[in-house]
Amino acid sequence: YVSDSNTQLTVDNSVFSFNNAFSTFGGVLHAKNNSQIFIRATEIISNTARRSGGALSLKESVTAVIEDSTDFKENTAVEGNGGAIVVSQNSSLLLRKIKFQNNTANLEGGAIKAYDGASVSSTSSTYMFGSTMGGNGGGSVYIGTTASLISQQDIFSDNKASCSNCSGGALYIEATGSCSV
Repeated sequence: YVSDSNTQLTVDNSVFSFNNAFSTFGGVLHAKNNSQIFIRATEIISNTARRSGGALSLKESVTAVIEDSTDFKENTAVEGNGGAIVVSQNSSLLLRKIKFQNNTANLEGGAIKAYDGASVSSTSSTYMFGSTMGGNGGGSVYIGTTASLISQQDIFSDNKASCSNCSGGALYIEATGSCSV
């Protein structure tokens, strides 16, 4: 949990597996309050959050850079959004050469949900087998209220929005969100 203003956390060549936030956010990490997060060459596998951000929860103007073959596999948001990552409240997330595989959210964004002024920029990343079970959908990525996504040279494959009212097997963009693919 990173909550102090302007804290910096760097993770390099590590493994996070089978961690659980039983009643809150971010099975591996919940960061807020202008923190800076840098993750590279790391395996983030089978982590769970009861609410949102099965692996990572980023809010309140956090800046996160995740790169160099970091893998998010089989992470789950049990009752909420963002099976791997939830990004909100003017936070920014930069992804380079990341793989998301088999991440699941009960509501929206099998891999990522961004909303409330958050921005996501993704380059040369792979999103596979993401799924949502309810909410509006976004089997892989859900871009909500006033959030944005810039996607370049990414691959979206075999993602699904699995409920009767769900839309966007790969991407779901709300009316006030923006997307450039």
